[in-house]
Formats: sequence, C-alpha cells, structure tokens
Amino acid sequence: MADSSTSLLVRPLRKTDLDAIVELAYQAGSGMTNLPTVPSVLRSKIHDSHESFSPTLSDVEKGYYFFALEDVATQRVVGCSAIAARANVEHPFYSFKVTNQVLHSKQLNYTQEHKVLYRVNDYQHTSEVCALFVLPEYRHSHHGKLISRARFLFMSEYPNRFTHKIIAALRGHMDENNESPFWNSFAKNFLPIDFPHADKLMGIGQKHFIHDLLPDIPIFSILLDPLGQACIGKIQDATKPAYRLLRKEGFEYDNYIDIFDGGPILEAYYRNVVSIQKNNRRIVKSISSSTNSKVLYLISNTELDFRACQGCVDMLDENAVSLEKNAAELLRVKVGDPIRFISVHL
Repeated sequence: MADSSTSLLVRPLRKTDLDAIVELAYQAGSGMTNLPTVPSVLRSKIHDSHESFSPTLSDVEKGYYFFALEDVATQRVVGCSAIAARANVEHPFYSFKVTNQVLHSKQLNYTQEHKVLYRVNDYQHTSEVCALFVLPEYRHSHHGKLISRARFLFMSEYPNRFTHKIIAALRGHMDENNESPFWNSFAKNFLPIDFPHADKLMGIGQKHFIHDLLPDIPIFSILLDPLGQACIGKIQDATKPAYRLLRKEGFEYDNYIDIFDGGPILEAYYRNVVSIQKNNRRIVKSISSSTNSKVLYLISNTELDFRACQGCVDMLDENAVSLEKNAAELLRVKVGDPIRFISVHL
C-alpha cells in the first residue's frame, strides 16, 4: 500500500486568504509577475477567481483561476498556483522571439551567425499556467507536483474554458545580488526604472510603457554584455523544479523569452499535456479506510468548487474505483461521484 498520509489540499483561494497570499508573494520575491506584492491587486485577482469558478461565468476568455495549497491540519496556505484562460485578455503579452541570422560577406569571405531578438505579441490566443509558488519547508512529498499538476486535472474537466495551447513563463536568472543581468544589459538602457519597479508595473497590469519605450526593432544579442547574453533562456535556480515538472508534462521551449529577465517561455498543446492526456475519470463505487493500492495518486473532484489532494485509489473495473476515506473527505466526494486521478510519478 502506498503512503497516502497527507493533509495538503488544493482549493480555490478565498477572500479570507488575502493576508496569506500577500505573505507568499513577498516570500516569492521579484520576477513573479503574476504574484505581485500589492494587496489591492491580489484582492482583485482573488475576486476575479471567485467569479471565474462560477458556473454562470459570462465570458470564459476572462477566466482567472487562483488556487491555494492549504495545510488543512494548521489551516495555513502554504502555496499557490493559477491559470489565466487567456494570457493577453486585457493587455498584449509581449515577449522576445529569439532567432538566428546568418550574415555573409563574399568580399571578405567571412560568415557570422547572430542571435537576434524580436519583440512580438505572438501569444494572443493561449492559456497560461502561472503564479506557482510553494513555501520552502513544504517542498517535499510531491507537494509541488500537487499544486502544479492539479491545474491540469481542472482543465481536463472544463476544456471549453481554455485554449488549444498553454504557456508558462519562467523566472529568468538572477545574480547573487538579486539583480537581472539581462535587464541590466538591455532594458535599463531604455527604461528609467529598475527591474523590481518594472516587474511591479507588469504585475499590476500597467504595461503600456513596454510599447512606448522598448524599441520595436531587431536586437542583436552581441550588443548585450556577456552576462546578459548568457541569460537568454536561462532560469534561476529556485525555478528549476517547476521547469522539470513542466518538461515532464510535455512543455517545450520554442525560443521565446521574457522581455525583462530573459527567462524561457515554455509551451504545449492542450492535447499533449501528460496530466490532461493520461488522467483517469472514474466513478467512486466505495469508500474505505484503507486500500490495496501501491500507487500514490493526485486526485481531484470534478466540480467547479474544485479540490485536489494526494491519495490512494483501487481500480475495481473500467468504470469504478474504491477511494480511501481520508481523500474522500478532503475532496468532499461521496459514493456515486466522479473523480479524476493520475499517478504522482507520471
């Protein structure tokens, strides 16, 4: 039997979670554009999320789903994640497209290949998974997988609320002084503000300065200093677990980077995401105090009042399962209800 003991639950954020999510934002630090340290903005995001989880949501393109990772034993919010139904629902989603350009001189018999950055708004019709953060002391026992992959179980149940493509913008490399070498090498030459200020403006939705001040011309990376060049498509160390999770889910880097810190933007087609493609949907036929399963699963209900946790499931037949009592209580499911589940090891 798998070790299923857990008190960690994924659920929608509530208005009463505001102080907790503000604290998470401060702990996450700079570069988490979707998790700004501005209480009024986070309050608005929680409000929008509450509206989005409603069955009467009038415009699915404006959906924003904000999830909490709660330690139910202490009633403490210890992590979060989110899904934006459209990455650019209100503002352009600017990024740099990184391409290679070969220049050749017959006269000098000389060829040189350059990396060139183009400012683009190519992610106009994509969903975005974002705002993933877990407190350091909870980064064990698959808790990061739970808060990250639970989003895909939710998307599996409500595909019409999302697009055919999903992106994830990862935080770029920061140096030992918590500064962005990419920003210092490029953007600070055009913008009269520092990286944290620009990041904060992005987080509160004030993005017009990008269009106004950043040049809409090809940028040859050779014009950046060596540190700035080295940061193109590079992630910070704290983001590596999230990167590995997304890569296992089928997300790939297609040479798009964040316009400020140079971090990679990963993308995947909805139908190819592992947790969407391979999860099971079955009816709970029985609930028991223990199971015979040797596999630990990520399990969710199928309601807009979404809940997900870890637990064990016994497959009874192709349509039905037995669910352990602890998971059933966390998910608030009963016999006859459907659930979705997938192995934590996929």
